[in-house]
Amino acid sequence: MFSSEQKSAIETARAGWAQTRRLVVPAVEDVLYSPIPVLETGFVRAVDYMGGDSGIVQARAFPTARARAARPMTGG
Repeated sequence: MFSSEQKSAIETARAGWAQTRRLVVPAVEDVLYSPIPVLETGFVRAVDYMGGDSGIVQARAFPTARARAARPMTGG
């Protein structure tokens, strides 16, 4: 599926390490940059991600200014 040069580039990318402030998800880290076969001749690979489930929950907890402005005023 890949030439030896491409495999070497993938291994080099996987060997790199960078400190991050985001939540690290070990299951995603295990497949990061690794090609995953799709159908007969295709593939996909994860090259980055935005953290885990807690990031989604946190993003939902802080709606955007536009969303706040669209809410009807309540109370009295």
